[in-house]
Amino acid sequence: MLMEELKNALSPGYDRDMAHLKGLSRVDVPIRAILEGYSNIEPDKVLAHVKDVRDRAFAVLQCPYPCVAKFMFLEPAISTLPCFDAIVERVKEGEKLLDMGCAFGQELRQLVYHGAPSENLYGVDLRLDFINLGFDLFRDRSSLRSQFFASNLLDSNSDAVVELTGKIDIIFASLFFHIFSWNQQITIAKHALQMLTPKPGSMIVGRNAAYVNRKTPPLPEEYTTKSFHHDLASWKLLWDVVQKETGMIFRMETWEQPDQDFMDHPELEAYMMYFTVTLE
Repeated sequence: MLMEELKNALSPGYDRDMAHLKGLSRVDVPIRAILEGYSNIEPDKVLAHVKDVRDRAFAVLQCPYPCVAKFMFLEPAISTLPCFDAIVERVKEGEKLLDMGCAFGQELRQLVYHGAPSENLYGVDLRLDFINLGFDLFRDRSSLRSQFFASNLLDSNSDAVVELTGKIDIIFASLFFHIFSWNQQITIAKHALQMLTPKPGSMIVGRNAAYVNRKTPPLPEEYTTKSFHHDLASWKLLWDVVQKETGMIFRMETWEQPDQDFMDHPELEAYMMYFTVTLE
């Protein structure tokens, strides 16, 4: 991130005290361990560093992304997967992993911190600003050997889809699918499968916010332009449609893991649905 760009973004019109910004009084593990042990940031400077990057992210991105507003980028999710250790070992053995919607790239740094070779890791996000801010956050622009794409995964001709077709063994998609419409999710699912190496065991793994049981039918625009939020039945149906239209053979599995936000708001009748889609 060029300093001049940041100075221009942090113009007088930017309000650091926007009401929807979450405060932060401490930085906990695992991200603290990464920032201290991987990024070599002094312990007493971690909090200020994180706050500074978050403020600059809001100025540069000019959009109230929840992952920025709520410091969700300080909560890597990939290490909560039951298969995390197996994923690390697979990447150590040479398999390639792609983080779809990587934002700051915190999941990839979590993998590197646990011993995964960075040259086997890839990230894609629509916003190049996110990727650059990730380098600022983790201070590894000159050392990280991962490849990043500022690319639109809805576009079959995008750099990421074209260059990674048939090359990725594991795709991680955390809180990604559910920001798109039904039709867009179908497209992204097909592109994800296209990027996987065509062999048994290649997999997509991730999580979505989901309804326990959706009580109202989707609105027409949820199929075309508005975010489609699933329950288990609609998520299974989506992958059934993808399987029928692609002819690919895979197994889709789901499970629930505790999520504090949903536990604090039971009236939402929602949960964090984790999933794997594994080629057979």
